[in-house]
Amino acid sequence: MIIENSMAYEMNIPKNSPANILYIGSLFSKLIFAGYFLFKNHQTSCIADPKWEDLISERTLNRNLVDRLKLIPNKLELSEIQNPCLFLNKFFYHKSLKKWIKHWNILMEFCISDDSLRNGYDDYLIEDANLFEGFLEACYLIYVRDFQFKTPEDENY
Repeated sequence: MIIENSMAYEMNIPKNSPANILYIGSLFSKLIFAGYFLFKNHQTSCIADPKWEDLISERTLNRNLVDRLKLIPNKLELSEIQNPCLFLNKFFYHKSLKKWIKHWNILMEFCISDDSLRNGYDDYLIEDANLFEGFLEACYLIYVRDFQFKTPEDENY
């Protein structure tokens, strides 16, 4: 759902064009590097009973309930929602940063080349690709909780 919302903006090129796939792919590649930095340098506290403010960004809090439900993480376990750093640990202990980037680049090649699928692929590429959605959700939760700019209540700020 988060990926769907990130691509909801108007573009001058078709969403399935190779240029757009490579652009979105390069952004996600940067997110993998940022997630690795968070894995190495950031700790977030565990929130036993997450509220709406802990799950979705401030600008989406005013949406109706049905729209907000779409934004709730669905690939993370409850413990990982409470502390998204747990998923980052699982993600980067499963594979190194270098291997994840290589894996992502192979998936991008699958997206833009007909020949790559004809040559075959290993099942682990598809199985491990499911972890990318959880990785995205964990990074989003860390952003919402720890890096989102909060506007002060004071009107004269």
